[in-house]
Amino acid sequence: MFISLNIKSLQHINNVLLDFDFSNRNLICITGRNGIGKTSIVKSLCLLKDISVLNKTSSIFSINKETNITISINKNNYHYYCNNGEIDSKDIIDESFLNVELPIPYGKRFSNFPVLGNIDKELRESYIKGEFNKNIEIIYFLSQIYIGERFSSLKEVIIRGNKYYFLPLDGYRYIREDYFSSGEYFVINLYKTVTSDCKLIVVDEIDISLDASAQVRLIQALNNLCDKYKKKIIFTTHSLPIMRVLYQQVGESIFYLENINSRLIMREVSYSYIVGELFGFKDYDKYILTEDIMLEIYLKRLISKIDTNKSVKIIYIGGASNVIDFMRRNKRENFICESKHMISFLDGDSRGKVSGDNILYSPFLDIEDEFFRKYTEENNRFNLPSIGVDNCKSKYYCKTVIKDIGYEAFF
Repeated sequence: MFISLNIKSLQHINNVLLDFDFSNRNLICITGRNGIGKTSIVKSLCLLKDISVLNKTSSIFSINKETNITISINKNNYHYYCNNGEIDSKDIIDESFLNVELPIPYGKRFSNFPVLGNIDKELRESYIKGEFNKNIEIIYFLSQIYIGERFSSLKEVIIRGNKYYFLPLDGYRYIREDYFSSGEYFVINLYKTVTSDCKLIVVDEIDISLDASAQVRLIQALNNLCDKYKKKIIFTTHSLPIMRVLYQQVGESIFYLENINSRLIMREVSYSYIVGELFGFKDYDKYILTEDIMLEIYLKRLISKIDTNKSVKIIYIGGASNVIDFMRRNKRENFICESKHMISFLDGDSRGKVSGDNILYSPFLDIEDEFFRKYTEENNRFNLPSIGVDNCKSKYYCKTVIKDIGYEAFF
């Protein structure tokens, strides 16, 4: 699935083009400073499901006669424009394609409580008659996020074609799902959404109501569920635990929104980049910026052999241009450290292309290419494993080897 979003003249966004490529991922995380436009992006995508969402949830001054929003899904275009002060469109998409969870107070996690009250009588009757099921999958999903046996007796009941959950108590008493904690209720609704017929899910502020422990466990469990049901999720967050798990365990980059010279742009960056850019820290003696995780681990291995009392932080930024841009901005603003304490360490193939003060280069043009060269040309000397597929490329081969033996053995 490939989604392109072009927003013109919406609230403080003048013109931005965003691309979301789900070819090799289930989850896309968007972050950025408050007020940068994350919620406007969510609401724009929500137009696919509810064309009146901006009129219902935004200021009357958010749209004007120049407002135009175009959403492209696998090259199918859906165009929205301002017509007499309201958003209008002539394009139609199946509403079941998308499910959107908006921020406070518009999201379903904040507004669905009256619905649960309306079905309480039917739920009670189903419970007394024994007309309920035990859904092992949702119990396992919840157990991945919340430690303990709290949900081991969770029951599922179908009322008017919809699934609802409750915990039975003695004497035919029960705790309905909307009386769980707000975080638990939200996670249950996420499960319902992922297992529904929709293809794309958009969630604003996914971390709201979730404690830090639940945030850490949610992303991995959600990714596994998306794998099973072939679903894609775009979400926004400021949560470092969520972004750390997404980057370090799931293996996905983070989409960072920023305003540069009055122009909104979005870049794929690393967790370390977010820590430095959004939160800042000054607890290391030296900082080394690298292009990718291979260089990061390679440097850590080299530095571990050096006897020094200085603490060194190696930060994988992502891409030579991003590395240099990050270092130059730190030089201007000192948001990480004084510029003399930071260097960039790039792949050898950047030599001659990128130059400047405090820039060093790897002795290898590319670590993965060098490793693959040793495998194809000098394997009688290095005895590297023959894994992967025939005619595979260097990055695929290295990724397969690392998956088999781990980063430490690789280096």
